[in-house]
Amino acid sequence: MMTEIQLEEIEKRAAAAADGPWYWRDGTHTGDAKTSDAGGLHTKHPFPQRKPDGRLIQQDAVIFPYVEITGDPYWIERFKKARADGKPTLGFAMECFGRVEDKDFIAHSREDVVALLGEVRRLQRLLGDRHSDD
Repeated sequence: MMTEIQLEEIEKRAAAAADGPWYWRDGTHTGDAKTSDAGGLHTKHPFPQRKPDGRLIQQDAVIFPYVEITGDPYWIERFKKARADGKPTLGFAMECFGRVEDKDFIAHSREDVVALLGEVRRLQRLLGDRHSDD
């Protein structure tokens, strides 16, 4: 049986997270040989974000960025070999603009969903036992 404290913690995380729906979008290549548009987990409710140059913009929250690196297999293999040999290589950095509350909601979702499903199943069994007495 879930405790009131467990339920309150889940409820607080859900209330603090960005409103849904949330959606996944794959990254797309911009047509420029050097850049691509990162996909990832987004919300449909924009909120203000400050860009590295200081501009304030409104855009869908990118909670979990995703990008696929592709290119000539020869260079990808050389990159992997250089890393394996401990040589310095080009690194990729992605900033995640998602709010801490959304990240916390996601981080706990695996355990929260399992706990909630267990509680629903327990209550269904309890109700089923009561209905079978009728």
